[in-house]
Amino acid sequence: KRKRKLSPSAADEDTTAEDCPEEQEKKGDIEDSNSEDSFFAETFICDAIPGYDFLFTLRKHLEFDEALRVGAVIKHHGVDVGSLEGLLIDRNVRPCSRFHSLCDAESCELDGLGMLFCNADGTVRHADIDGLDFIKHNAASYAGFLHIEMVRVDPEHRHKDLGIQSTKALLEWLNARDGTVPATHRIHSSAEIRSHWTLAVIHTEFCD
Repeated sequence: KRKRKLSPSAADEDTTAEDCPEEQEKKGDIEDSNSEDSFFAETFICDAIPGYDFLFTLRKHLEFDEALRVGAVIKHHGVDVGSLEGLLIDRNVRPCSRFHSLCDAESCELDGLGMLFCNADGTVRHADIDGLDFIKHNAASYAGFLHIEMVRVDPEHRHKDLGIQSTKALLEWLNARDGTVPATHRIHSSAEIRSHWTLAVIHTEFCD
């Protein structure tokens, strides 16, 4: 697999989806990240919604030490009927000055969102977010930046709020972990990145 290189000048360039060959590589990245070596943590929530179970996973990014791939599978009687994909960037990892370059290397969509909401070091542009005062700005400028990029539910299982409920449950699990993992959860022995998030961006169409 060809690795993408970080572009130091990415924050100063305008890009479109057509300009981004990394989008074509993304599927391969996700498949590679499902290997056992990339495992970080997971949990299974039985009967999260009557008749439906949620499986949440965290996997190490194969290129960026400060990033984790976030995933969820919605199951109905053991059959996969929906899924969620996202990326979590730990902005406490140093050096933090390459936040925009990391976003650009991952995808054009994440690059645009990173530029819109954050400075080059990952701190929040609080003036651009409605309802975010200076105190909340400080709290949201560190720890995890979470991007939910896809939420999918099979057509026959829609209109039950499965997408919304699985997203809410995932957000709660990520912050409830915060370094404390119950015995029923598996955790990679070399885990160093926290899953705690302080700013979450959902830029997707819910097929719910």
